[in-house]
Amino acid sequence: MIKKKKVAALCKKAHTITMTTCSDGTQWVGNGTALYSMEGMPKMTPNEVAVAFDYSDIERETMTLNENRYIAALTADDYPGEIIIENPPRDLVIGSHYQLFSAAGQVMFIDSAALAPVELDSQTNFFMRCIDGHEEHKFLCIKQGLLAQAIIIATVISRERIDEWVADMYNTINSIKTGYKCGSDDGGEPEQLLLNNVRGEAYEWDG
Repeated sequence: MIKKKKVAALCKKAHTITMTTCSDGTQWVGNGTALYSMEGMPKMTPNEVAVAFDYSDIERETMTLNENRYIAALTADDYPGEIIIENPPRDLVIGSHYQLFSAAGQVMFIDSAALAPVELDSQTNFFMRCIDGHEEHKFLCIKQGLLAQAIIIATVISRERIDEWVADMYNTINSIKTGYKCGSDDGGEPEQLLLNNVRGEAYEWDG
């Protein structure tokens, strides 16, 4: 299930509407880096989509509207060489907020905001795909059961930026190991302390 208001918000932020029409007539709409199935909506032009998204006249005038029939192939339910992603993504912050997806010894970084329009449930499956078989051009396909619902192009992060992030994480881990003194060794769930349960010396306030 796609939350169309979330798609509208992403397109508005990017000042872009990109769309494509599949062979079965289903249209996909997104912000240029992601596309979402608009199944159930009537066939529209990019400008009509902007109206349906309730953008103002000024907002529509400043938006880039694209219709690209060639990218429809990327939205197929079956895609050559796609790899199912078995493990849940890891939440990372490398300058921006990303989800790290990994499968078959490969990884890709997906902008967390691009996942917002997708309503995840027990039938949701993630797949790693490559454009024209090129591993450096990865994208995520999200399916509801066997049906594709969204595709999101992976973010390319420089090796230098990755090395900086790894070094920062290493320093953070060392700081936690050496500086955190409050944790218990019982292996239980994290506990949030309440102010009323913190006992300390009572102070009298003047005035």
